[in-house]
Amino acid sequence: MRTIALKFHDNAWPLRSMFDEHQFYLSENGFTWWGKTGVPISDKVASEVLASDDPRVLLIHSGEKDRWWAHVDQIVYDRPNEAFIPSWYHDNPGNYSCWLRITQFEPAPKDVMSWCLVASSKKPLFKSSSFSRSNYFIIDYFEGSEGRR
Repeated sequence: MRTIALKFHDNAWPLRSMFDEHQFYLSENGFTWWGKTGVPISDKVASEVLASDDPRVLLIHSGEKDRWWAHVDQIVYDRPNEAFIPSWYHDNPGNYSCWLRITQFEPAPKDVMSWCLVASSKKPLFKSSSFSRSNYFIIDYFEGSEGRR
């Protein structure tokens, strides 16, 4: 499955973790918006992700062991309605290049990054993620033993 992996950290959110805040909005509204900083997800990659039978992206908590699958149903480039995004996004509206509408979070297996290859280098995600400052990787995920590297 072709999808993306996004790294994030909690450094700017002292009261509640970034993940917990999104989970709150998801439980209140049935969805939440996740803002992506840096280079936007291209239309081509967004289309590939959303065309999957089970569109999802991998969220990597930088510096921690937490990994989640975020099930998505939209990737947009215009800022969503502020009523559906956590408050810290309101303070820095220009910092986000695109938005992912998440409908469910699912804990990913502890070894999920060993089942992912970075599309550009064909290297395992766990190696590329550790040494790269990038917060965004286009990946191919191989669920099960077939295709595992």
